[in-house]
Parts: sequence; structure tokens; C-alpha cells
Amino acid sequence: MCLSPGVSGAPLSVTPSGGQGMLSRRGRCLWAAIPVLVLAGARIGHSEPAVVDDFESGVGKWILNDTGKAAGKGRATLCNLVPTFPGCPEGGGKGAALLTYLVAPGGWATASIRVRGQEWQEAGAQGLSFWLKGDGSPNTVQVILSAFGDDGSEWSFSVTVPLSDATWHRVELPLSQFKGGGYSVLDKLAEVRLLQIAKANATTPVFLWIDEIRAETAVKGSETPSRPSPAVTLTPEREKPAPGEVEKPAPKPAAEEPPAPVVTTPPAKDTTPEPVKPVVEPEPVEPAPKGVEEPALVPTPPGPKANPPKATEPEPKPEPVVVEPPEPEPEPAVPGPPKQVRQAGVSVDFGKVTGTTRLRVGGTLGAGGAEALETEAARQAISEAAWHLVRVRTSELIDSAADVSKLEQSCNAIRVARAYPVICVDGTRKGLLSGETLAALGETLVRKLNVELQRNVLFWEVLNEPTVGGLSLSNQEVLDTYWECARRMQTVDPHIRVGGVGFSAPFREHLNRMLRNARTDFLSFHFYGTHNNSTDDADLLKGAKAGMCVDLPDQALAVDVAAQLAGSKSKDAKVFVTECGVNSVRRESGQARDARVQGLFGATWLTTLLTRLAPSVDEVLLHGVGDASWGVLDKAGKRLPSYWATYLFNVYCPLKSDICPTVSTDADVVAFAVRTNTSANMFVVNNTPLNAKVTVTAKGLGKLDFVRGRRLDLTSADLQFEGRPLKDVQTVWARGYSVNLVQFVTKKAVVASAAPTEG
Repeated sequence: MCLSPGVSGAPLSVTPSGGQGMLSRRGRCLWAAIPVLVLAGARIGHSEPAVVDDFESGVGKWILNDTGKAAGKGRATLCNLVPTFPGCPEGGGKGAALLTYLVAPGGWATASIRVRGQEWQEAGAQGLSFWLKGDGSPNTVQVILSAFGDDGSEWSFSVTVPLSDATWHRVELPLSQFKGGGYSVLDKLAEVRLLQIAKANATTPVFLWIDEIRAETAVKGSETPSRPSPAVTLTPEREKPAPGEVEKPAPKPAAEEPPAPVVTTPPAKDTTPEPVKPVVEPEPVEPAPKGVEEPALVPTPPGPKANPPKATEPEPKPEPVVVEPPEPEPEPAVPGPPKQVRQAGVSVDFGKVTGTTRLRVGGTLGAGGAEALETEAARQAISEAAWHLVRVRTSELIDSAADVSKLEQSCNAIRVARAYPVICVDGTRKGLLSGETLAALGETLVRKLNVELQRNVLFWEVLNEPTVGGLSLSNQEVLDTYWECARRMQTVDPHIRVGGVGFSAPFREHLNRMLRNARTDFLSFHFYGTHNNSTDDADLLKGAKAGMCVDLPDQALAVDVAAQLAGSKSKDAKVFVTECGVNSVRRESGQARDARVQGLFGATWLTTLLTRLAPSVDEVLLHGVGDASWGVLDKAGKRLPSYWATYLFNVYCPLKSDICPTVSTDADVVAFAVRTNTSANMFVVNNTPLNAKVTVTAKGLGKLDFVRGRRLDLTSADLQFEGRPLKDVQTVWARGYSVNLVQFVTKKAVVASAAPTEG
């Protein structure tokens, strides 16, 4: 298969061997409108090679494209290019690049950079060279040179390069080996404008590291590991010559040309903001103890507040306390034994402590999230689950800094739900921003919300996935943008907490670079179990137990980031996971493409991950609030399986709980136990689709007052409550992919607090 690339790295057609493709009239016009830029480095000398890219300044020269982007479906998502440090040791540079391709049967993805073939020809270039480190798999990629004729024709010439060598090695590709349509690139070298690295029909994730790409005046053809790709006839479309011109001869096509693919560009979305009814923020009302009627929420009158308080770190919510009668109220009986059970045993010693929890769980708004916050059902759900933070992005809520009504309304609703807003400053609905432009936006928003409107928003995040997608900033550009934003925002309000930068994943080098060079109040990154739809259930759950993404290389374990912070300039900073989910793959609309996210599997994966991160991460914000496809809350505030996972964790594993040692006889039955001031709680998570009979044995309890259970499984769409016998040995029927909890409450003095939930 050969890919015929077009403008900005956009393949115009993907045709099987023997097929044909051509550049459409629209594509030729677009290409003609783009000035020829010298992005490939200095002119080639006869003694010095020309540097195409040494990646010392990042990957900003490269353009990503894929099947979806070429069809007008937003940014490229099937490939990613990020800078890595250090570079190839033999190359002598400090930086290199990591190029990844996701699984995409029937699809393609490319990373492209503009070059000047005319200068290569004048200098006598004979080949390309680069340093490469493959992923050790049988995978291959295509290196493509694309030529664009003055007559509007386009030619693509490719060589296939294997990735089986997982060590740094030098690759030399003679230009004579670049073939396409039965011709050599040497026939069209003066018209070469584009260099691409492409992958089509990926059936497994593909990784490669590349450094020091150069055009060489001499290469050793016998040392190249590549081979010509299968011949594909790519016949250029010809136009009639202008008056006075002689029509240029073109190679005879092997067969009749098929019509060029037509890409219909969707009409631009109307970004005019709809009228928004301002919401006056009520003063936060502390929840009353259980059994005490809470006062109604009464909005404060419009106008500035008298002596508004400065934004300060919110005090942790008091630990939930149980105040209940000694006998549990009537509840469903313990479910009978299901069929096809496996046996497992878990034990815990509540008399010993191995650590303390620091994790609280919240959410990030997805499509429909702002609308969901306007419903009483969603706000009540957030309050009952004791979410600490809810994150909103400026790029989804504002068109400019002049109108912050929608952003203010969302912040107000979050406070009514007894949570705190985190504002991610990443741009406007018109586009993502960086540098001085983003800093000016952040400064203006802080002034409007905290000074003029007295909203006192405490948490501010700078940037969102800045090294990928539309921005694709280098590490240095990320640092420069963060520093300028933080400086200007905290100049307006020195009490706010500013963090960043929402890296797309916990890549080790990104985090290390940030920690070495920046002072931040919280370090933020995103965590998804996988980034493709081919990862199976077992691998996803193994990754959750280890606290790692299963398909990314060179990543820092989330549990290790806190230790890295301790030795950095930001030793007191918090660790925030500002987007979390099973799978990052999503549709153009933002909806999750992996159906497992929505159901009990998503809740099981999430609970397994939270038990791993509990002692080392401060905040995990579940992505997709308001979008039913992400399995948290839908637009109407309906509670979905992953919401109940956040409820169970926040309510029964509150901040600063003591972690107690557990043992499980089955590696796929996860046991996690904590001790609070009022109860001892054991989580039992079944990581398999098979039902399990789990015997729970508890030590160090003292005299029991009562025992009860909670379970999230296929027997109901909601959380189930159940009474349990007054014993320290319990039998839990854990259905496939389920979350179960046994709560032991002992006889002792209980002091009521203002907690909204149970302990």
C-alpha cells in the first residue's frame, strides 16, 4: 500500500497496490497558495549534509494528519509526535522525537515536514540518513518524499523501514530506492516539497524514536535496511497548457484514472454564544450532620459582597461520621450464590497501618457538562459523592475574555454543589492559545472573576495537552507559556493556586523537565488506561493495578510522581490528574468510542486504579461529566456506574484515612482496606468477568456494633445496600466486574460533624 500525501501532510488517497490516485483541483489550488518555506535547514553543501531536523528545538516544524483530519473531523488523533530528551547518544544532540501510531485498521496517519528538493539537487544529494530506535516489533513505517510539479501534478516516492531493532542505529536511504508508480524520486527531485513518516492499517500500537534527519551527498546503499515499497501507480492529473506554453508530457497511466476523492469540508460551526442568564452565586452552605435538616440555599442579592474574603486553600471536609441506630434498616438480603463461581479469600488486619490516603476524586466537564451543572440532579449527585474539585476549560465555555458569563455560571453551580472549580486556561472556543496571548487571557479572567465579580476561584490550571494536537509546543515553549501565565495571573491575585500543564500522559521526560525548571502549586497530567481500542480487558486492569497506562513507553508511574516532586523546586506541590478515564479514544463530538467506559467495567477499572493511587496522588478528576458515553453523569444528572465508583471511594475512603494491610489469594480479586475514626472499610473488586465467592476475614476490630455492605454490580444500575451478619468473617458474592464494600462499625463514642456523608 502506498500513501499519496498532499498539502500539509494530508494524504490525498490510499490505494492498494496497482491502484492509482491523483491530486484534486482543490488540492492543487491549496498547494499553490502556500509559499515555499525553507524549513529543512541550511543549503546543502557538497561537504556538509543539510539538516532536515535535529529536534533540538522540539517538534514544532512537523504537521500531523490522519484519516479523520483529512475528512474534516478535527485534529489528528491516530498519531502523536513528542520531543524526548536526551537524543541519540551517537548523534551528539540533546533532543530526539518519539513518534507513535495507534491501532487503526483501514486508516492511516502521517507526520510531515516541508523540505526543498531543488537545493538537494543542486548540492548533489544522494540519500537521507537518520538515527532510529524501533519498538522491537515486526512493524514497519514508510518514509515518503512527495513532489509537486508546476503543472499541478503530484508524485509520491516511498521506502519501507523496519522497526525490529530496539537500539539506536543509523539508517541510510539512497534516493535511488525511493520509488513510486514505477519511477524514482531522482526523476522529480527538484520538485520534492514534503518528507513524511507514515503508517497505514496499524493492527498494533507502533513506537519509534528518531533523531538527526539529514540529506546526504553520499550514502552507503548496501547498509540501508529498507526496501522499496510495492509499486503503486500514481498518475498526476494534467491541465491544458496556458496560451504560448507547450504541454509537458506525462507518463502514460497503467489504467484509466479513477476519480479523485472528494473531501467535503463541513460548514464552520456557529460560535456565537447563546444568551446566558446570569446566575448569582449563593454563599457556600456547610452541610448539616445526618438527620439534621439543612437550610435552603438562598441566593445572595446581586452586587458586590461586603469585605469579600481572599481566595484561600479550602479546609479538608471533615471526615464522614456514622450516626445510626445499632440495627441496620431493612435492606435487600445478601444475594444468593451466582452460577460459575471462583473461590477467593481476602484478609485484613485493621490493627496495623501501612500508610495514609491523600486522594480525593472529582470530575472534568465533558460535552454537555455545563448544561448538566444547571440541573439540581447533577449538583446533588456531586454533593453526595463529596467531590472536591470540578474542572472546566475556557476553550469550551468562552469566545473571548470580554464575556465570562458562561464560565461564571459554571463556577457558581460548582460551588452550589459544595465543590470547588478548577479553571483550565487553554484558549477560547475560537482556538487554543499559548505564549503571551494565553497569558493575557489568564490575567484578564483572574481580574474579572476574582477582583471584579468577587468569585474567588482558587485553582487555575495553565494549558491542556500542550505538546500534542493543535498546539504541539516544544518543552521550552511549554515552560515559557506556563511561567508567563502564572506570573501575570498571580500578580492580579497572589492568593490563587496556579498549576499545569495538563500533559496528555505522564511521560517521564515531560514531567522531569517541568519539575527541573518550573515552580508550580500543582503538577497536572492526564491518565487514560489506553489510547486505542485494541487493548483487552485483562491488560487494562493489570495496568490499573500498577497505576500505569498500558500502551505508552517511557512513562512515569503515577505513584512515583510525588517522590519526584519531593526533590524538585516544587517540593510542596500537589499531584493532580486533571483528566482520567479507561480509554482516551473519542469521536469528533467528544464522546467516548470505547463502550467499556460506560458500564461496570469502567467502574471496576476506576476503583482498581483509585486504590493504587490513594496514598500518592492528591486529585483525580474523571473525564466526561455531562456526557453519558463516559459513564459518569449524563446531561440530566443521571448517575452512571463510574459515578458510583467515585461515591464509594470518597465516602468510604475519606482524606487521611489509615491504610491497613490486606492479602488476597487471587490476583484478580483486589482487596483494599482503610480505617477511619468511625469504621473499618474493606473494598473487594472483582477484576474478571467470572463470579467469585470471596471470604473476607478481618482482624483487629474490637467489639462490633454492626456490619453492612455496598455493592455495584449487574443486578442494578444503582448502588445496592445490604445488611450483613455481625461477624468478622463475611462472605461476599462478587459478580463479574463488580465493586463491593464491607463496612465494620465498632461500639465506641461517636461525635457528630458537619459531614454530608457516612464514614
